[in-house]
Amino acid sequence: MICPLTDEEIKEQCRVHLEKYPWLDDPEILLLKHNGQDTNFVVTFSWPYGAIQLEQHRAWLDFFSESKMITTFKVDRLLEDDLFGILVTEKLEGQTFRQVMNGTPLSDEHADLIADTLQELRESVRSFENNKVTPLGQWTVQGHMFPEGETARVVDTVDEMSSFLTERFQRAVGNEVPLPPLEDGVFSYGNLSPDSIKLLSNGQLAFVDFSQSCMGPRWWDWYALAISCEDEGFVDPLLSALRRKGLIVDEEFSGVMDDLHSWYALYGTVADIQERDAIFSKRIPPP
Repeated sequence: MICPLTDEEIKEQCRVHLEKYPWLDDPEILLLKHNGQDTNFVVTFSWPYGAIQLEQHRAWLDFFSESKMITTFKVDRLLEDDLFGILVTEKLEGQTFRQVMNGTPLSDEHADLIADTLQELRESVRSFENNKVTPLGQWTVQGHMFPEGETARVVDTVDEMSSFLTERFQRAVGNEVPLPPLEDGVFSYGNLSPDSIKLLSNGQLAFVDFSQSCMGPRWWDWYALAISCEDEGFVDPLLSALRRKGLIVDEEFSGVMDDLHSWYALYGTVADIQERDAIFSKRIPPP
C-alpha cells in the first residue's frame, strides 16, 4: 500500500499541524487525510535534528520488517521540511500502553509481555557488520541517562560506544572504581515508555519509536527506565519484570550507576568541572 498524497501535500498538512502544536507536545504523530478522509498513514516528526533521528528509526523499522522478528510500521517515505524530519508510515491498529493503562498501574501480565519481547529481541538481533551500533551505523548518543545536548556525540561501533561510556563513567567516579559491563552489544530499545509501545488487536506488542535504539550494554534499558520521569505505575511493574528476566545491572554496580546519573544532573554536557568553570567565567563579567 502506497500513501496517495504527494510530498508537498504531506508537508502542507504537517505545517498546519505544527502551527497548532509548535513544540510537538501533543501529539507528535499526525494521521494524514486524503480528500477529507482519514488515510491509513501517519506522520512521525523529528525536531530539531532534521531527519537524523528518523533515519535511525527508519533503519530499525526496515531491519525488523525484513527479519519479521516483531510487528513494525511499514515505511512509505522520509521527508525533510525546514528543521523537521517527516517519516510517513502505515498506521498500526492498537492502543499505546498509556491508553491501555488509562490511569491504572501496568499489569504484571503486560509487564512480563514487554520484558519477554525485549528479551526475545536481544536473543534474535545479532551483531551487525563491522560491529555497528545500529543498522544505519552512526548513532547520536541519547536516552534518559543523558541530557539533550549529549546527542551531539556520534558513535559508529559498539567499541566506540564502550569507549564513550568508559570516559563518562571515569569522569563521574574516577579511574579506580570497577565499572559495569560496557561491551555487551545487545539490542536495547532505549525508550521504554507507555507512549512508545503499542498493544495490538491480536495481543502482540509493537515498539513504535526506535530513534533511541542501539546495540548497547545489557543494563541500558533497565537503567534508562529506572531514572526516567515516567509514572511509577508504569515504571515499577516493568522494572520488576525486567529484574525477573535478569535484564538489569548487577547489584555491585548500582552505586556507580547512581554516581553517573548524579554527575550528569550536576554538570550536564560539560565534560568536567574545569570546562564548567570556564563556561561560567565567560558568562559573568569581571568586577
